[in-house]
Amino acid sequence: MPYKRTTLAIVFADISKSTQLFEAYGNERAREIVARALAILSTVTTSHEGRVIKTIGDEVMCTFEHIEQAVGATTRMPQAITEDPELAEIGMALRIGLHFGDVLSDEYDVYGDAVNVAARMVQLARPDQIITTRTTVDLLPNYQHSNLRGLGVAHVRGKKSEMEIYEVLWQPDMTDLTIMHGQLPLGGRTPKARLYLRYAEQDYKLEKGRFPFLMGRGEKNDLVVPHQSVSRTHASIEYQGGKFILIDRSTNGTFLQIRNEEKVFLHREQIHLRNEGVIMLGQDMEEEGGEAIHFQCTE
Repeated sequence: MPYKRTTLAIVFADISKSTQLFEAYGNERAREIVARALAILSTVTTSHEGRVIKTIGDEVMCTFEHIEQAVGATTRMPQAITEDPELAEIGMALRIGLHFGDVLSDEYDVYGDAVNVAARMVQLARPDQIITTRTTVDLLPNYQHSNLRGLGVAHVRGKKSEMEIYEVLWQPDMTDLTIMHGQLPLGGRTPKARLYLRYAEQDYKLEKGRFPFLMGRGEKNDLVVPHQSVSRTHASIEYQGGKFILIDRSTNGTFLQIRNEEKVFLHREQIHLRNEGVIMLGQDMEEEGGEAIHFQCTE
């Protein structure tokens, strides 16, 4: 069958940690859960005028003629999963990759570099995260730019040069963040920087290419703070424009003390981390029982 040359938005949506479902629920029940999730993802795809190409184990691949439809579908997919009582109860999360580009298409499948790049994006994504490329972002209308966050550049397997990577925000409480120190430019080439964290005798090192570092009470976070005043996903540290940015996403807010500066309280705000100091999630430094996250930044 002859191929058709065209441009499409390619989306891969992967069920995060699906192997744990089989361990926890057994083969038959786990297959039912995965099938339920894939059915929801397929419904979202068709409702946004997309085409489901195939399901591969715990992953769905779909295409869209227009990038706006693709972004609408990808932001709806994790919402639809969390709105399903059964899937929400088990804490199911998605990893989603998106890229728009030239492909070869026939009645059954699509092929080409755009497919390969989209597949790499889903591999870079964390649970509950949608990752796309600068090429894709440049095609989006202005009204959709408010739901984007630049993540700097990253090495992508199969590509000779680094690619600029973006996160597409889908959670309602992440789209209205107030920026305290001016909007930082999304993406771009960034200088070398490292951020060292220490919490509960554990050390962490963040550097260029590291995607959002999540902190909170939930077990899916990179740094887990098991305290009742801490939100499930309380805050994140991201790398933008050569700087590490602390972003509060919580109910109770985040306290920050940078050495030789006044203490700052963040609530749905973000700030540039510099020098060294202390981060407290959901509690002031003055409160008893709180555990501090110590940081040191080299830029």
